This record gives sequence, C-alpha cells and structure tokens, in this order.
Amino acid sequence: MKKFNGHESFMIQEGLKLYAAGLKAEIKEVEDNGRNAFMTQGFVDISVSELNDKVKEMTRKEKK
Repeated sequence: MKKFNGHESFMIQEGLKLYAAGLKAEIKEVEDNGRNAFMTQGFVDISVSELNDKVKEMTRKEKK
C-alpha cells in the first residue's frame, strides 16, 4: 500500500481541523437552541485525534 508524502499528510490534517471546527460550531448551535446534538464536541476531538494518528502511521518517514 502506498503511503502519504509529507504534503499530502499536511493537507489531510489541515482538512480534518477545518472539518472538526465546522462540526463543533454546528454542535454548539444545536445545543444553544436547547436541543440535543447527535454527537458531542469531545467525540469530534477524539475522532479527529484517532484519524490524525492513522494519517501519521500512513505517512512516509523523511530520509535524513
């Protein structure tokens, strides 16, 4: 299986940050309106952290 290069890894991680920020904003808006959200902000943090770990594992190591 091919691994990500550093640039691809960076783009995926930055995309995950933007996605997480958007989800958290939606969750906050739902909670501010007095409704229960489908997931919590903590769940989003954990999910993104796990995905970042997978991306790091699937990224080529730099040669020194």
